[in-house]
Amino acid sequence: MTDWVAGSILVLWAAGQVVRDATLPTALVFYLPSPVIAVLLLAVALAALLPAAVALLVETRWRPVPSPSASATLRVVHWNVSGGWVGSELQVREIARRRPDLVVLSEAPERVARRVAPALPGFRHATFGSLTLLARELGEGEWLARDRRLQAVGVRFGWGGESWEVLAVNLGSSLLEPRDPSLRRVVALLGTRRPDLVVGDFNAPRRSRALARLPAGWRHAYDEAGSGWGATWPVPVPLLAIDQALVGPRLRTAGYRLAGTPWSDHRLQLIELVAEPG
Repeated sequence: MTDWVAGSILVLWAAGQVVRDATLPTALVFYLPSPVIAVLLLAVALAALLPAAVALLVETRWRPVPSPSASATLRVVHWNVSGGWVGSELQVREIARRRPDLVVLSEAPERVARRVAPALPGFRHATFGSLTLLARELGEGEWLARDRRLQAVGVRFGWGGESWEVLAVNLGSSLLEPRDPSLRRVVALLGTRRPDLVVGDFNAPRRSRALARLPAGWRHAYDEAGSGWGATWPVPVPLLAIDQALVGPRLRTAGYRLAGTPWSDHRLQLIELVAEPG
């Protein structure tokens, strides 16, 4: 917006300087004092600093990437694979090379699951609509919400000799549908369902009102261990952090990384988790 304003002011002023008072319209802009134009452009430039400051200082964490944990680490991959239509075999390789213990895929129907599963020996998979989960000790799952605005599935899995639950979430992408009611439903599940991890394509930024006030003990994985540009969509120039990972009290985030590829318009989330003592 500020670019358009600044550009328009500059073009009008330049036209006046070149054509000067040859015509009435150009005379009007020619008579605009150049110092006034300079002040206006400076004001527009300063106004642009506010959103830049929010993007770089509020929405982005700048800190050293944590060293790998010496404890046993649960490696979780979440990725919206955009239906698996582009570079499907390369998507499979990208997932497998991350050496995951748990995989949650958005926009991944059964045909995608059947391609990914052979690349992860010993893994079981379960598909719920367009949500696919894979793990070695994958238990039963159930729908917790299933409508056009929100799809949420609770699935138990085994890791480290214990049983855990992950909520796989997908929110609708229509800009005409408000996100806040669906986000509040997800946050309510944290208290009633008490899962250990929530991941998915939320189609809503991390700083959304409902996601900014999580129940006690819950954290955003990016806030806890992420660093650098945290936007996940759209690749190749991600501008919004709409893919989320929420970590419950039984786990701690030891690492959080994002990876972009040409095979999806979303960046892949790699979350490394360790169990809290006790």
